[in-house]
Amino acid sequence: MSLKGKVAIITGASQRHWSGYRSHSGYGRGNQGDSLLQGTKLPMPAGGLYAGSKAASELFTLCLSKELGARGVTVNNVSPGVTQTDGLILPPPVLEQLKQQTPLGRLGEPNDIANMVAFLVSEEGGWITSQTIQANGGLL
Repeated sequence: MSLKGKVAIITGASQRHWSGYRSHSGYGRGNQGDSLLQGTKLPMPAGGLYAGSKAASELFTLCLSKELGARGVTVNNVSPGVTQTDGLILPPPVLEQLKQQTPLGRLGEPNDIANMVAFLVSEEGGWITSQTIQANGGLL
């Protein structure tokens, strides 16, 4: 998702949903996702605009967490690595090379990312805010 889309969605949600919001349980959660490939941790040639949008997203996470933290809302950014989905259209040799470069020896699965987000939005993740979490199996 583009940064413009994230800003529109999160701004709208914070105005409508969190305006005057105080969580009864003492916590609320906001998470956004970014991809790592050609992002801020692994920039590629000709990827400047893409990397710039990811850097902006990371800073947006920091700023939004400061704005919503007083209301008990945490904001984090999950940056997944290469994840096996129908949208992953890399040639098999490239996928195999990526698996070999990952310390865990495999590509991510959607549940790997979903489990990270589930933790961050749970009560147990309540002390984590303002972070970009690299959920990438160690691939950098």
